[in-house]
Amino acid sequence: MNNGLNIMILIGGRSKRMGSDKYLLTYKGTSALDLLLFKIKDLHHNKFISVGADQKIEFDLQSGIAILRDRFPDKGPIGALATWFNHFPTQAVMVIPCDLPLLSTELIQELIAKRDEQAFATLVQGEGFAYPEPLICIYEAKAAMTIQNCIENGQLSLQKMLADRDIKKVITKDHQQLINVNTQEDYQKIINSSQE
Repeated sequence: MNNGLNIMILIGGRSKRMGSDKYLLTYKGTSALDLLLFKIKDLHHNKFISVGADQKIEFDLQSGIAILRDRFPDKGPIGALATWFNHFPTQAVMVIPCDLPLLSTELIQELIAKRDEQAFATLVQGEGFAYPEPLICIYEAKAAMTIQNCIENGQLSLQKMLADRDIKKVITKDHQQLINVNTQEDYQKIINSSQE
């Protein structure tokens, strides 16, 4: 039973700072995408992979996982969300980016368990952090119109959109899980730390 919740992995970013697709980076021989798919494999929710409008797909699609191609190119993650609600206006979605290699299955499960279906969104926030993580988040269907309006008005910041919304925060003390790999330097730090 999936409780009306779907999971969408974001791999469609331009990766300008990295210089290559982040979902193809390998961690102990496993790509970032496959690593994340392994972490969510036992979750009984429909699973999707969000890709860029013109992005070349360089992976083998696993059974039961669908591709959702961006209808709002160059709009960033909010474009992926707008695409989701364009396809599925009444269905909630949990978004997870592919550039968090230390994110655990346990934190993903905790986010799902603590989901507030009455809120605009339920999202993770590091303890002591000023802001929550808009890309480790469950967006309820009620967010659809707001997200569409943001796209139309050119307001592409998820943080700003969430600032005055009714959101539920799931606090984690493990800040390591929230480390984004955006550059080659970030990537090398993760690789080096895993070898220590």
